[in-house]
Amino acid sequence: STSTASCSALRSPQGTAPPDDHAFVATPTVARNLRAAALALCAERPLLLEGPPGCGKTRLIQQLADLTQNTGSMVHIHLDDQMDAKSLLGAYVCTAVPGEFAWQPGPLTQAVTEGRWVVIEDINMAPPDVLAALVPLLESRTLTVASRGEGLRAEPGFQLIATVTSAPSASGGRAAG
Repeated sequence: STSTASCSALRSPQGTAPPDDHAFVATPTVARNLRAAALALCAERPLLLEGPPGCGKTRLIQQLADLTQNTGSMVHIHLDDQMDAKSLLGAYVCTAVPGEFAWQPGPLTQAVTEGRWVVIEDINMAPPDVLAALVPLLESRTLTVASRGEGLRAEPGFQLIATVTSAPSASGGRAAG
């Protein structure tokens, strides 16, 4: 199953910190959300962050990656209704030799086999074939690549993190807490 954390991470007001300093304001909600997300990741569980636009979902993920030294190898995938499973998993592509094809793994396949973090933004926008490809990965940490007849077990270090953008609340987009 997927762990869920609601986020309301706050950034320092503009002009009070250098542009490369993305520190969170230390609030009880930020600490609680970081702790909940870290526990899910330590248990190798998928993580879903849900919140209104601009609440800090992606920044919370970046903070976790920074703390765990996963920033450089993290794969970001922004889903929309044009994305298909082949784009994520990979496909056979033509080579320089006429009639010859070579397997080109997609970003999700590479991340699974290399033990990297994958951040899927707006997973609620994913078409059904993408969701179907993700189910075995969510349930058993195995990626099924049907075009190759393979089931790839996620390497140690692999994490699947997704975001869902919800409608802003009546309180101006700020979560309670």
